[in-house]
Amino acid sequence: MLLKENMRIMYCKRSFFLTTEKTSLTEQVANQLQVSRAKVQEEKPVFAVVEPAVVPLKPSGMGLKIYILLFVFLSVSGTLVWVLFGKSLLASLRKELKNKEIEQDK
Repeated sequence: MLLKENMRIMYCKRSFFLTTEKTSLTEQVANQLQVSRAKVQEEKPVFAVVEPAVVPLKPSGMGLKIYILLFVFLSVSGTLVWVLFGKSLLASLRKELKNKEIEQDK
């Protein structure tokens, strides 16, 4: 009985020591976290100086005129290529297909 009582007392002391050790470790980590947060706040304050808005003197992108000129150039180029080469190429392809069909029918 005395042995059981001593073992229970030792267990209680040991568990108390472990919980106080865990608590002190938790408090140390919490303190380190607060210190690191304070350092971050010193380096990067909440309020920052914002520069006023500035209206640009020149537009940043290509203007509407350039887009229109580019579209006109591409459409004229495409039309010229079709008229000069496309029609004759299409006609020659049609002839070849007809010749192949005729040969297959024979």
